[in-house]
Amino acid sequence: MRYNTFTPHFVFILSMYSLNKSNAQWIEFKDTVMGTECLIKITPKLKADCLQTYDNKLAARPKQDRDQKVLCCAYFALQSCVLKIAENECNNNEEAEGVAKSFLKTINRSITSDDCIDYGFTACIDSSIKWILVAIGGALALVIILLWKEFRKSVLGTGCLTTITPKLTTDCLQVYDNKLNARPKQDRDQKVLCCAYRSLESCVLKIAEKECNKEGEGVAKSFLITINRSITSDDCIDYGLMACIAWSYVAIGGALALVILLLLSSICWLLVSMKRIFT
Repeated sequence: MRYNTFTPHFVFILSMYSLNKSNAQWIEFKDTVMGTECLIKITPKLKADCLQTYDNKLAARPKQDRDQKVLCCAYFALQSCVLKIAENECNNNEEAEGVAKSFLKTINRSITSDDCIDYGFTACIDSSIKWILVAIGGALALVIILLWKEFRKSVLGTGCLTTITPKLTTDCLQVYDNKLNARPKQDRDQKVLCCAYRSLESCVLKIAEKECNKEGEGVAKSFLITINRSITSDDCIDYGLMACIAWSYVAIGGALALVILLLLSSICWLLVSMKRIFT
């Protein structure tokens, strides 16, 4: 005789379905009963703190001024007040949300949340506050832009810095070290150190701008920070380009300027003399 396995399986499935359905019904029943208990407890507070404020706000306006926006903004304020109190007084947020919805259904006012779909939070903000929010948003946008630029310089330039570091070390840093090592330590005063550093700085920036394009300046700064030498650009504010030009170059430049001036004077004298002769 063959054993029919269909019946036990069917009974098992039916039992599980009934159990799940009973569990769902129990959860719904529990939430309803517990929510009702909380609603009963906080209804006086909701009426005094929220509903009365809502009614007073509308009563303060003439009827002809109570357009859809005014009604909806007042309703949103009521809704927010009710939900806040429900969340503080009921067991959890889920129960509080249900309690708030139940209360708003029972107040019997001329407007509901379904009538206010076209009016969001920003539509109900006072115009002066809107301008303040716009100003704050603009300031935040500026901060984000500045942070992004700093990020581009520090992070995006890292790849280029890694690429050109050997060249910067050989062509610039080694020359800087050799220039200082060629002088006795007692002769390395602030001016000597700063002029050597300015030369290093110029060399690094030139290579970085050539190899890294827009990230060149940031890459140059990053490299100069990492070289760990005894002097930085902050120590050399008083030493610019003119302070580092050797006097011999100044003398040569002065001599050339004098020669050019004399040459121009001679040409002018010659032109004047020729004009007198022909006239």
